[in-house]
Amino acid sequence: MGYELIYYNSPFFFFFFEKKKKNGAIHWHITGEPTEGALKVLAEKMCLPDVKETERLQRERDRTRSYQAVDTYWQGSMRRERVFEFTRDRRSMSVFVRHTTSNEGWLLVKGAPESLLDRSTHILVSSTDSAVEMTEVHKAEITRVYHDFASEGLRCLGVAFKSYNTDNEDDEQKVLDLDTEDYSEMETKLTFVGVIGMLDPPRPQVKEAIRVCHEAGIRVIVVTGDNKKTAEAICRDIGLFERNENLVGKSYTGADLTSLSEVQQNEAIQTASLFSRVMPKHKQQLVDLLQKHKEVVAMTGDGVNDAPALKKADIGIGMGSGTEVAKHAADMILSDDNFATIVSAVEEGRAIYANTKQFIRYLISSNIGEVVCIFLTAALGFPEALIPVQLLWVNLVTDGLPATALSFNKPDQDIMTIPPRGRTEKIINGWTFFRYLLIGSYVGIATIAGFYWWFCWYSNGPLLTFGQLTHFYACNQTTDTSKLYFSNWQGNCNVFHDFRPCTVSLSILVTIEMFNTFNALSENQSLLTNPPWSNMYVVFAVTLSMALHMMILYVPTFQTMFSTTPLNTDEWWAVVLISFPVVLLDELLKLISRFDNVSMKKRNKGNASPSYHGMASANHVSSSYPFGYDVEAASFIQQKVSPHKYCHPVIVVTAPVRRVCKRLYRKYISKGPLKHSFLSSSSEPSLMSPVDTTDGHSQRDNIAEDDSTLPSQKGQGPFWSSNQRKGLSIHFIFVIVFFVGFFLEGNVFKNNLFLKQLNILLLSKLSIFELFFQFFNLKHAYLIN
Repeated sequence: MGYELIYYNSPFFFFFFEKKKKNGAIHWHITGEPTEGALKVLAEKMCLPDVKETERLQRERDRTRSYQAVDTYWQGSMRRERVFEFTRDRRSMSVFVRHTTSNEGWLLVKGAPESLLDRSTHILVSSTDSAVEMTEVHKAEITRVYHDFASEGLRCLGVAFKSYNTDNEDDEQKVLDLDTEDYSEMETKLTFVGVIGMLDPPRPQVKEAIRVCHEAGIRVIVVTGDNKKTAEAICRDIGLFERNENLVGKSYTGADLTSLSEVQQNEAIQTASLFSRVMPKHKQQLVDLLQKHKEVVAMTGDGVNDAPALKKADIGIGMGSGTEVAKHAADMILSDDNFATIVSAVEEGRAIYANTKQFIRYLISSNIGEVVCIFLTAALGFPEALIPVQLLWVNLVTDGLPATALSFNKPDQDIMTIPPRGRTEKIINGWTFFRYLLIGSYVGIATIAGFYWWFCWYSNGPLLTFGQLTHFYACNQTTDTSKLYFSNWQGNCNVFHDFRPCTVSLSILVTIEMFNTFNALSENQSLLTNPPWSNMYVVFAVTLSMALHMMILYVPTFQTMFSTTPLNTDEWWAVVLISFPVVLLDELLKLISRFDNVSMKKRNKGNASPSYHGMASANHVSSSYPFGYDVEAASFIQQKVSPHKYCHPVIVVTAPVRRVCKRLYRKYISKGPLKHSFLSSSSEPSLMSPVDTTDGHSQRDNIAEDDSTLPSQKGQGPFWSSNQRKGLSIHFIFVIVFFVGFFLEGNVFKNNLFLKQLNILLLSKLSIFELFFQFFNLKHAYLIN
């Protein structure tokens, strides 16, 4: 809690604070409960009963001793006999102490002011320093004071006491022997002392985070045990409510929620943003109500009582400073005590999803382009524009580096202003596939256009007609077709075996895919807004890919291997001019997408979307209720809430294969003869056991819904993790496909140029998918389960 203004102005500190030196200055930090720390600071500021002793301590050079003087005094004067823990039904806690000299007993109570007022019969008056009988006037005045405190955002606690006569030892013994259910009977006929207001300021980042959530379509609901007026004041401070906003229908207490009918509760949950004075059962009820409205709920909690609601929520977020029970029930563990980091996690999740789409967009559009190129070559009857070894080089080497670099794309500037996706929305919808198809078609057409340009339009080329190019096979023949197209042609038929037009096509394909890499830096942002140097990994990858392409063009050994030849300046200009329009075409498509997104924002402005980005954050947003985020769970929000969409590009591409592998595993490994080769007992915690892993993170996301299906003891279950089994199975499938593919290459497709090239293309694409799948499967295995 933020009590700096209180205890930094005080000349007294105490052992409850830990002394640390920073930049030569002494700073004190609470090592226990913040509320207790604030109360002990208040006691120090009230100084000692002896004024002269107080003045002497203020002159004391040993500041450490003077800082805890009051604490030392009262610890020596009073002996604690028993603590009566806090319970929610009475909303208070107390301690029974005995004076060390007079042996007089005192019951000291603190709790909710309204609760203590109802149980107080007397009030301590400062003017006479004596207790007088409590009247309705006193109650009204105290109620007004703590309501004023609460409206200013102060957290209020009432304090009271009850004295026990030393002559009546039976009463004292009865107090010490009380059971928990009898605590409320003991805390009666109290003498009310006063109301304490504690400043509990929100973190500075919270207000901005709330604003970002609103723009992103994320609904934030504050659930707290604080007084209603205190909670409303803080919610106004953080921007959840406007300063003069009418909160009817937007702010409820736990008692209000209980008193509503089922229909009224369903109506309230759609408009409410604050629930105060709640009990643990209310949190679970709120999760139920939100999920009935198809909301995806992310809930935070730190106590034992929060565990049921955390487990029920779509995303249970446990506090790093919370109890172990809450951590085990949670999907994520938050460590930095900052609500703003949850928003950062959502942004990171959206960025991963966007990068996944860009990765897929780059590879699929390139694939479509190569297929279109091969198809047009065969359909038009052109000579072979790209040979298989060139296709393999492009797919396995030239394309691989930029595709990997795209995973380092920075988030778009408007990534947190786009409305959330629907829970069932596909990663590739109709408009997205149309964009892939249009860009891919241009890639294929441009590759063939460069080939056609060299033969028919290039001044230093053979300047053939379209008919001559499509009937090239008849050049050296004496058939009617040959006479029709080549009777008056003075050129050499060996020109159809020249490496230069193939090199022009290959260079166009590589160059256009490099331009397409820059297009894939953002789904909708223009290159003027998001320039290439925003991701230097992409710049480096494109540079390296072009350097490798130059190598096969200008190094003699590689020229022979890849059937290429150096290009002159005119040919390079043609390559660039034919390739560059893909940038203009993609900019036009991005412009259309941006207009569509603007209209979506207008339709969704001010509404909480029922998509899986809709979040309900439970607990208080001040620093006393920690919010944080574990770095390993950066994108877990994105994956967990939509378990059928994965955060890795290759896994998305191979999703159908993954289902086949599951069947293979179940049939041949988990139940078949290979079981003992792949499965064994392990002394390590099972992935299906509800225990923390060695890095301290909860594995609750792997816990079965039915607890009866869990292993009975730690160590049971497969030795290999599910990710390793998936990787092995998919690798096994790829090996089979490769063998079949190469068999077809050497036998069935031997005399069919089109099918031969198409088979090589598919095999090369499977190779790069296999490579990326295994890489991401090892690097980010925790995202797959």
